[in-house]
Amino acid sequence: RRGRAGVNPDSPYKGLVPFEDSGLDPLLFFGRERESAIIAENLLAARLTVLYGPSGVGKTSVLRAGVAHRLAQQALRNVEERGHPEFAVVVFDGWSDEPTESLRTAVREALAELFGSALLDEREGELLAETLGRWTDALACDVLLILDQAEEYFLYHQAESGFAVELPELVTRPGLRARVLLSLRDDALAKLDRFKGQIPNLFANYLRLDHLDRRAAREAVIRPVEAFNGLTGESIEVEAELVEAVLDQTAAGQVDFGATGRGLGAEDEVASESIEAAYLQLVLDRIWEEERAAGSDVLRAETLAELGGAEAIVRAHLRRAVQELTSEERDVAADVFRFLVTPSGTKIAHGVEDLADYASVDEQRLLPVLSTLGRERIVRTVDGAGANGARYEIFHDVLGEAVLAWRREQELERERRAAEQRHRRLAIVAVLALIALVGMTAVAIYALAQRREARDSARKAQARELVARSSDMLNEDPLDSVALAARAARLEPNTASVAALRLALLVSHLRRVLRAGAGPVNAAAYDARSTMVVTADADGTARLFSTASGAPIAVLRHDRPVTDAEFSPDGKTVATASRDRTVRLWDRK
Repeated sequence: RRGRAGVNPDSPYKGLVPFEDSGLDPLLFFGRERESAIIAENLLAARLTVLYGPSGVGKTSVLRAGVAHRLAQQALRNVEERGHPEFAVVVFDGWSDEPTESLRTAVREALAELFGSALLDEREGELLAETLGRWTDALACDVLLILDQAEEYFLYHQAESGFAVELPELVTRPGLRARVLLSLRDDALAKLDRFKGQIPNLFANYLRLDHLDRRAAREAVIRPVEAFNGLTGESIEVEAELVEAVLDQTAAGQVDFGATGRGLGAEDEVASESIEAAYLQLVLDRIWEEERAAGSDVLRAETLAELGGAEAIVRAHLRRAVQELTSEERDVAADVFRFLVTPSGTKIAHGVEDLADYASVDEQRLLPVLSTLGRERIVRTVDGAGANGARYEIFHDVLGEAVLAWRREQELERERRAAEQRHRRLAIVAVLALIALVGMTAVAIYALAQRREARDSARKAQARELVARSSDMLNEDPLDSVALAARAARLEPNTASVAALRLALLVSHLRRVLRAGAGPVNAAAYDARSTMVVTADADGTARLFSTASGAPIAVLRHDRPVTDAEFSPDGKTVATASRDRTVRLWDRK
């Protein structure tokens, strides 16, 4: 059988796979209609829209199956009504390489699909904004850029070059027929501060995407099954008891991978109104799989209970995958996960060659492990790379905590196996010692070896302690983390210490400290080109510094503390305000 959309879906739920702007996915995507409409309207109305929300809230699904699909349908209606689409929609999420050229290619492909490629020539050395300006003017068509998972750009790129220079041009160039939506996790929102001096009113148009509320989550459970029935002609039902049980168990905070492994589900706890969309889809997909395997046409609360509840299902998703690995392969997976997930649970993409180098494992041993984890949707390839050059990352943000929890367990298991091996060796040594009582010379030599091993063990233990402290300090003070990891590597240059140093260097970055006046700094501002910074100091001075060298340029004095300071748009004048009730204008020297 084939449904009305020309496809016969296997399941109404997606698990951890994001909904796409495809022929089928939007037909099964429910609960986010209002948010999709609001985001689409903002994208059409503003040059820059910033969308942010917690990890795992479902931003990618909303942007692709909700916003992009809605806008693409509107463009088709425009063609029918006016003979012209008026805009083209581009969804982009390839950040590990410098993204400018990939984004230019994505725009060209989207416009070529609508108009052909005759007018879409490329010129060497041209800024992305200039290219889009020529293309959109020639085609009389706007470009709507949806930049998804933009927090990854700041993870992979620190330099103020490439796309960091292109983005301000895209959203500030007068007359450019381009609209940009930046989507990123709320914990990365502060990363946009680097653009404050280049993009006026950077946060003038920002939207927060929260977790599903209970009403919307209920629709995300029930309505996909109704749509599935309409597409396939089947009559699948969902028990009301299952709906409420799933919503209770996937409420924000209920699925927990802490040391205790317990959520917040005390009997007297009031169920949260915020529902974790990713966990909801994963649990529903697992129940659907179980019911279909049993030949059942009803999704039942009893099945959820038999599977151990939502948290058990989420934990089992990872465990089912690693159970297919041998003990040696599980050790490889644990070593690799160290470089795919930071201690704070953030995912990072790496190529096979880099992962093999970081984890000190042969590529031929690593590839079968990645293949198994990919088949089980624990890791995936990104950026559309081929099998040989693929970058791998954790399949979904919500798996970060589960991966960290499993890796800790695997490391404990590895230590337990190592301890058993040591005990067996010691037992053999003891037997031999009893048998060879007369071999006192051999015993003496062995004692010396043990003392040396004890010293080595003490040194290794100290190195492990430094590695652990480096990991703990990674997010709080990256530079201190680097120092601790470096001490560990000098003390014991083994795989763990070298890996800790590499990871600390990966997430640390350089800072410059400017010494202002004697008192606190009340305000600071950059000039339009970010070549100078002015500070308003409580000691009655405003001070100019060079951002390139950090050297002071000038001191502007008031009789009382200076409360504010700003550059004029052309950067030639500095305005200062003071508690001496004066505002003074200074020519920049």
